Amino acid sequence: MEAFNEQEAKMWFRKSDRIIIKIGTNVLTPHTTKYNPTYFEKLAASISFLQQQKKKVILVSSGAVGLGLKSLSDTLLKKVHKQNLAHRQALASLGQNKLMSLYSDAFEKQGLFVAQVLVSRKDFLNRDHYHNLKNVLETLLSWNVVPIINENDAVSTEELRLGDNDTLSAHITAMHWSSFLIMLTSIDGFYLNKKRLLVVRTIQEKIEKAARGPEAGGIGGMKTKIKAAKKLLQSAQAMVIASGENPDILYDIAEGKAVGTYFLPKSDKGELTAKQRWILHNRHTEGAVLIDKGAEKAILEKRASLLPVGVKQVIQPFEKNAIINVLNQDQKKVARGLTKISSAALEKKMNQKKKSNIELIHRDDLVLL
Repeated sequence: MEAFNEQEAKMWFRKSDRIIIKIGTNVLTPHTTKYNPTYFEKLAASISFLQQQKKKVILVSSGAVGLGLKSLSDTLLKKVHKQNLAHRQALASLGQNKLMSLYSDAFEKQGLFVAQVLVSRKDFLNRDHYHNLKNVLETLLSWNVVPIINENDAVSTEELRLGDNDTLSAHITAMHWSSFLIMLTSIDGFYLNKKRLLVVRTIQEKIEKAARGPEAGGIGGMKTKIKAAKKLLQSAQAMVIASGENPDILYDIAEGKAVGTYFLPKSDKGELTAKQRWILHNRHTEGAVLIDKGAEKAILEKRASLLPVGVKQVIQPFEKNAIINVLNQDQKKVARGLTKISSAALEKKMNQKKKSNIELIHRDDLVLL
């Protein structure tokens, strides 16, 4: 277990000008089902404190489904299956307004305004949509408004769903390099062999294995949190998993106290560009290729571009400007990148005897996994 350094944790928080706070289902459900505004008022006061520290705050909030359930009669409750997509969408639609009302009332007491921002997978998959979302958030933050983000469950089909708010919050954090992600859960950190880890710098295989599946009531669970942490560490961004049931948790994290589990990069120098962070976090890829050992060595050791000559097979067809996975001979994902040509054009190049210098993926658009 690595030693925890309070000053280091405080440094990472203070150097971040943007704080992303993800609040999990199991944290909010006890307060939404009882319609308890006190929790939201304390949260609003904490966020007001962060704004006074010159921090821009974005909330990624669950809870709409829980509030939707509360609105139903006992007869209707017996007919609801939360794992049914249509039922979840209807519940989210029913609960979203009530959830925003709780937030709005609490923040207004602090002299703050909130704005609901509903997103879907296409807002991250399409770069134009991505930039539009980023511009909306930047505008709201410049107005000192607190954006409250959630997946648009009411209209997203299975193909357009992001899947969980852990993934969503990591996406939002990746938009701006100087961001710090706080994941508030019903437990006080990440446990390995029944011991809470205070700080993690590298996501080792034993940590990935220890991450469990979804907790009761939530879609994500610890597994998706660890996946998010792994990507953020690769981007030299910090994150903490902590208990949302502690009313002073945001004050404690601001002071770098040993609460929760901190995921701190080994260096504060981010290796990835904004575009590369977008590619890294876009797990919904649109194609895949299998490469030979020479190409694998070139991209891993020399950080070279991927050329058609190094591709052995198109695993999944794709268009130009698609994000695809790059697999080695063992079928292991080694990279992800944005294509300069389509798979049809690639296969033509692969069948030509004359070598081509045309790139499939430029090295600036390639991220190692």
